[in-house]
Formats: sequence, structure tokens, C-alpha cells
Amino acid sequence: MSTLQQNKSEKTGPFAVFHKVTGKLVDIISILSFVFMTIFTLLNALYRFAPNFLPFAYTWGEEASRYLMIAGLMLGISIGVRNNSHQGVESIVKMFPKALQNMIHAAANILTSATYVVMAVLCMQFVYSTMYFGQTSPSLKAPMALIYFLLFLGFVLAVLENLVLFYRIFIKKELEATEGKEAGVL
Repeated sequence: MSTLQQNKSEKTGPFAVFHKVTGKLVDIISILSFVFMTIFTLLNALYRFAPNFLPFAYTWGEEASRYLMIAGLMLGISIGVRNNSHQGVESIVKMFPKALQNMIHAAANILTSATYVVMAVLCMQFVYSTMYFGQTSPSLKAPMALIYFLLFLGFVLAVLENLVLFYRIFIKKELEATEGKEAGVL
């Protein structure tokens, strides 16, 4: 098998297809979260200044906007990891030799993944405790465990994206460790 065919099959293998599909799904859900958050916020502002504008009581908009913002932000963590665009201390790292720079980036990636894992575990414990007490949101009457599950999901997706990024940078050597980072990052 030629290297061109091998590279093409690696990019279209089952894991790559799954990663691409889940990435697109996360992108779409995150975008829709912010779109609906904006709509609900605008409706909330309109309803405050013209309460008779809507034919129904609009008491749940602010709460729905808050939870949609949480969903968008938590999914956005994994999007930032996938694009390798989270903040870093590049000016300090660039002062070291190239081999040491790669080691620093690898250590930072591992530490970040460990932090995401700890946060995911803590979020899941919080989800279990809210499930036990049966807490619901005030206006929507949605189970708070579902809303807190979004935090867990965001951190789990971030861990998975960070592992894929680690693989692409340090094992496959597809990307530079600093690729995707904005110019002028501290």
C-alpha cells in the first residue's frame, strides 16, 4: 500500500470518521445553543418592555438562556482543544531549545488532560448528588442533574479532544505543538 493510500485510509478509518462526525455534532449543538440563547434573551428584553407583546407568560426565557450558555461554553471547551487554540505561555516556551519546547508542550497537554479528568469526575459526583435529591430548575422544572451533566460532558469531550491532539502532535507529528495558537499569546 502506498503512503498516499495509507494516509487516506488513516483519515477515513472508523475512528477518524467518528471523530469528524462528533466534532461536527458538537459544533452544531454549540452554535444552536448560542443562537437560541440570543433569541431567548432578545425575547426576554422585549417582554420586559412590552409585556403584552407575547401571547403567553414568558417566565422561563432567562433560565433557558443561562442553561444554553452553559451548554455552548462547555462544548466550546472541546472545540478550543480540537483547534489547539487555548491560551498558552508561548513567549516563555519559545526561549527554550526546540526539543525542550516539545517536552514542555507534551507535559502541558498531559497536565491539561489530567485536569479535565479531575473536573469530569467532580462533575459526575455533583450529577449523582443532584439526582439523589431530585433538584429541579425553578422555571423550566428541568432536572438539574441534566444541566450539570452538560459540565461533565464538556470535560469528557475536552479529554477526548486533548488525547487526539496529543496523538496528532507528538505521535503522528501531523501538527506543530504551537499550530492553531493565536499570534501574540502571552
